[in-house]
Amino acid sequence: MKHINQKNMKIVNEVMLYCLNLGAKNITTKFIKYDDKVTITIDSILNNLDAEDLNKIRFLLSQPRKPEMEEYYWNLNGGDDTDSELSLVGMMTDEVSIHYKNNLLSITLNRFN
Repeated sequence: MKHINQKNMKIVNEVMLYCLNLGAKNITTKFIKYDDKVTITIDSILNNLDAEDLNKIRFLLSQPRKPEMEEYYWNLNGGDDTDSELSLVGMMTDEVSIHYKNNLLSITLNRFN
């Protein structure tokens, strides 16, 4: 697969931008590259994230991975503030874990090689 590092950074950028648009003031990113996968964790402080926004994030990021979409559209990611870009992140990742407690939104994404 080509452009692996660029794709990973587009994912980080898009999730961080989405959190900022929701009102995040403090965002921490953790990126770990293993032999068989990449794990990206983004923690953001979001005061009073409502259930509708949380469910929307879960829905958009839970899209099944679609390598054919990833290869064609990954470079377009990050162009504007649409929800479709977050669903593209879902299509570029294999697993997602989302937790929100005490105003901390934690999103962990795994991409297998």
